[in-house]
Amino acid sequence: MTDIDRKQIIDKLRRISELGPVESVSSGANGIGKTLQHLLNIEHTTTRKNNLGGMVINATSIKTISRTNLFAAVPDWSTSKVKSSTEILERYGRDDPTGKYEKSLFCTVSATEPNSFGLKLECNRNSQTLSESYIKDETKINFATWDSSKLNKKLMALDKTVIVSAIKQKKNDVDHFHYVQAELLSNPEISSFFQLVDVGAITLDHLISRVSGKKVAREQGPLFKMKQEVREVLFSHYAKINLMS
Repeated sequence: MTDIDRKQIIDKLRRISELGPVESVSSGANGIGKTLQHLLNIEHTTTRKNNLGGMVINATSIKTISRTNLFAAVPDWSTSKVKSSTEILERYGRDDPTGKYEKSLFCTVSATEPNSFGLKLECNRNSQTLSESYIKDETKINFATWDSSKLNKKLMALDKTVIVSAIKQKKNDVDHFHYVQAELLSNPEISSFFQLVDVGAITLDHLISRVSGKKVAREQGPLFKMKQEVREVLFSHYAKINLMS
C-alpha cells in the first residue's frame, strides 16, 4: 500500500468520524461492522474479508477487555485424533440448556488453563506447534492439531489491516457508533503469534452446534481471537491514528 492509498483511507475514516454517532444499520453484535461497511460502501459478505484499497477493514468497540477476531482455522484432521467438528461436539459438547440445539459447544479455549469443558490449548513456541487437549483429573487427551504452515498462511492474509474502533452508545434504545480511532497493522509475525497463544493473549473460540434430527454439526469457527492491547506485539508495523484530530 502506498502512502497515497493510506492517506485516502484515513481521510475517508476521518470524514466518517466527523459524522459523530451514526445509527446502526442492523441489530446484533455485528452492527458495528455492518454500519462501517455501509458508510464505506463495502458490500457485506461472509465469504471474504472486507477490503478497501487493498486493506482489510475491521470494526470494534472501544473496550479494554474486548477481543478482536483474527481468523477461523479448523484443525489438521489428517494428523488429529478427531476427524471432524462433529466428532469434537460428540466427545466434548453438552446438551444445550436453551433447547435451541440438541447439543452445543460454545466456549473460549486458552493455553493458560483448562476451561469448564476441560479444553486447553497446548502451545510450543519453540517448535511452533499448536494442539488442543481435553484434561480431566489425571487424564489428558490431545485430540486436535493445527498445521503451523497453514496458520502462518492465515496470519499473512491479515497483512495490511485497519481496525477501526468506535464508541458505542444508545439513543432511543438503538445502537449508535462514533468511529474515533484507526489502527494500521502490517507484517504479522508467526513467532509472535505462538508467544501470544502461550500466554493467553490469543485464544480460540469453539462455535459448534447440532439441531435435533441432524447428524452433522455446524461449526462457525474455530475462531482465533486476540486481546486488543497486544496488537502491536503481533504486527511488527503498527500505527494508531486519532480520527477526531
